[in-house]
Amino acid sequence: MDGEMHENELDTEEADAIAKSELQKLQDDRKTLPVYPYREQLLEAINNHQVYLERILRKPEINAFSEELKAHQKALLPDNFTVLDRAMIEHNLLSASKLYTNIRFYSFYT
Repeated sequence: MDGEMHENELDTEEADAIAKSELQKLQDDRKTLPVYPYREQLLEAINNHQVYLERILRKPEINAFSEELKAHQKALLPDNFTVLDRAMIEHNLLSASKLYTNIRFYSFYT
């Protein structure tokens, strides 16, 4: 190969560089935006913004995210879960716990 890159590798690196530069522009603009996460352009630019908003993710959203992963990011763990499966389970448990923490039973009485 002698330092030459395959076209696929070059295309992948180019796409990654473009995405990083776009996110960097949005990150710089973020400093002037209000602090409401659901209105931030940075989160809207990211396909999986529900993760950042700590919302419970359903199977179609997880499947859409898994299609964007590379082969090494889909590693199978010894307990027959993938890294993504374990991360999504932990994320949904944390999101559900925050949901139930915000519910107060005395609000049902009024």
